Amino acid sequence: MHFQDMEYRRPPLDATVRQIRDLTERMRQAESYAQARKVFLESEAFFRRLDTLSELVNIRHCINTRDTFYNAETSFWSAAAPVIGDYRHQFADAICGSAFRPEFEAEYGLLMFRNFELQKHTFDSRITEELRRENNLMREYESLIAGGSVLFEGRSHTLPGMMAFKTLPDDKRRWNAWQADGAWFRAHSAQIDRIFSELVDVRDTMGKKLGYENYLPLGYARRCRNCYTEADVDRYRALVRTYIVPIAERICREKAARNGVAYPLSYADDALSDRTGNPIPVGGQQGILDTTARFYRSLSEEAGSFFKMMLDNGLMDIPSRAGKAGGGYCACFPTYKVPFIFTNFNGTQEDVKLIAHESGHAFEVYLNRERVPFAQIWATGEACEINSTAMEFLAESYAEEYFGKDAAKYRRSHLEETIIHIPYGAAIDHFQHICYRNPNYTAEQRHVVWREMTQMYTPWLRLDGGIPFYAEGMRWQAQRHLFVGPLYYLDYSLAETVSLEIWAKMRSSFADAFRAYMAYTVLGGSDTFLGLLSRAGFANPFEEETIQRLATALKDGLRTLE
Repeated sequence: MHFQDMEYRRPPLDATVRQIRDLTERMRQAESYAQARKVFLESEAFFRRLDTLSELVNIRHCINTRDTFYNAETSFWSAAAPVIGDYRHQFADAICGSAFRPEFEAEYGLLMFRNFELQKHTFDSRITEELRRENNLMREYESLIAGGSVLFEGRSHTLPGMMAFKTLPDDKRRWNAWQADGAWFRAHSAQIDRIFSELVDVRDTMGKKLGYENYLPLGYARRCRNCYTEADVDRYRALVRTYIVPIAERICREKAARNGVAYPLSYADDALSDRTGNPIPVGGQQGILDTTARFYRSLSEEAGSFFKMMLDNGLMDIPSRAGKAGGGYCACFPTYKVPFIFTNFNGTQEDVKLIAHESGHAFEVYLNRERVPFAQIWATGEACEINSTAMEFLAESYAEEYFGKDAAKYRRSHLEETIIHIPYGAAIDHFQHICYRNPNYTAEQRHVVWREMTQMYTPWLRLDGGIPFYAEGMRWQAQRHLFVGPLYYLDYSLAETVSLEIWAKMRSSFADAFRAYMAYTVLGGSDTFLGLLSRAGFANPFEEETIQRLATALKDGLRTLE
């Protein structure tokens, strides 16, 4: 079905609650596994429809944050979601307590129950008001960023649209673009500080009401981190600092020398990967989509059919425009069993990375669309980000079509940026842990913490105040995930360490790399993060040997690009 033809009608809240309560009671009263299974499958269809309606509202609101109808519907869902969530948890409790749990486990696996048990610790009616407040604050941040307008060279530009100017090879224009962009964020930094302070407060309150010391244990449960702990994450960040940061620092020193700029790098100079200019995609937006279609057809008949389906059914919203929410993501409409890609193309190399990244997510959804329970269409965050970041590397096989004469430049830039991003992802995560462990920190104290994170994880960046906002230690305020996806950002860093195994395989055999990718992706969310890695033959990123081996491979790979 075409995206425009997907019907949305607000579900009556009272009727929705009654339906869930009925399903719950029937599950509790079931006298046979056949009866219980029938109720479960009915719940799957019902919750698929409910989640589809919620996602339609979210996406259509993101496409145009000024749409009054979907603004109102977003408000409805912000208020209704905690109520519906409470009754969905009661239904999950009924399944967990079913006399027929062994039969459910035999047919649908243990993971469903493992996740149900984990999610039981994420909600209670006592936090309903806090959840509503959290939703409203996240909407406020999204609306602020979506409405951002920067005056540059006599014209107004959206915040995503500024990226094309922030990567220009002309030093003066690039610097001025960063100045203008930074000035906008600086002018709104007090509002962003206030939003984040309130988010930390409300999340901390939720954690404590549920019996936790702070938000972090609740955040881990909400992220469904079912196979590793805070201690594992602390160890991973330490490994990144030990083995990956020195490699990234060397890359940036060499980039400074190559481009004839000072080291440590200003934010404006860090954005320039090559003095001759960053790689620019050929053919514009349509050219990128056409090349991506050919790339997927080259992978397999199934992959080609997938991307054609996305194009034919309008399941992508690509360009940046005024009033559109920032960022990029992939969503799923469970009823229609199709994904949706939301991006903000800006005319830079990031457009190619974005379409490869989000289509990697979408391909996972497509391959696993028939899974029951439908929650296992997706893997958990760190696991599904492997599908996306690895697809970025696979798409390099079409770099000549995407970038023409800049193909080699793009391959070098992409590898370097991935290496540099691993520590940045760890920095964002470390920053969040400190913020949630210290919920009473002032805004200035948080900025001090970010400056410390910058020195620890990205020492190649200069914090000298030369560029407003960014060089003042405020860069974190522009990272959307901190506001709308707490604790999410580490998932990218973890996933990139695994996706680089795909990159390493590509160096000797693209066919082997794609087979490894498919062996992993077809598993969907059928296992834990570490379980999926083990089943598909990938290494555990929490182990020192894994990061050591990765560092050696990266050093070797970088030498071949010199």
